[in-house]
Amino acid sequence: MKTLILPLLSLVVSFYVCAGDSPETQPSLDQQFHLLRENVTVVEQYRMVKALQVEQFWRAVKDTLKQKDAAVAGIKEEMSGINQQLAALQADLDKRTQEMESMQLAATSIHLLGMDVRKEKFLLYTGVGMLILIFLTGVALYAFRMSYQRASESRSLYDDVCREYETYKHRMVEKEVKILRELQDYRNRFVELKSA
Repeated sequence: MKTLILPLLSLVVSFYVCAGDSPETQPSLDQQFHLLRENVTVVEQYRMVKALQVEQFWRAVKDTLKQKDAAVAGIKEEMSGINQQLAALQADLDKRTQEMESMQLAATSIHLLGMDVRKEKFLLYTGVGMLILIFLTGVALYAFRMSYQRASESRSLYDDVCREYETYKHRMVEKEVKILRELQDYRNRFVELKSA
């Protein structure tokens, strides 16, 4: 029995729903209002409307308002769902943006001596430092060569002076020996002259 009631009940409900949704059975509110005004009877300068027609119009208005309220509530629920999705997507976007910024910072900077330095600046400072070191090395090499050259010149001058001194000394010794021989010759002549 219960198995027959449920299908019959669902059939009746679906028929009622289908019949209620058809535009032919339910005229619009404007049409119902115009019908209500046309079916008015005039009694002593007053317009009289049948209560049944007013009740039907009032039910139609209530049903329309309920449908619109239900539609507005559905739209509000959808909007709240969409807003929640939007908030979740915004949070995900913010998280990914932060991750991208941290990855970009990691890709474009170097952690040096406790501070983040952009790679371009690091390369610039390193290049300038290397150029300064190369320049100072060049200056040191130039100074070394100049010192070596001066030392070589001084050594050659010293060697020249030593040779000249040695030759001078050698000549002076020869002169001294010559003078001593001449002196000895004069002494010998003087002794011969004295003894003679």
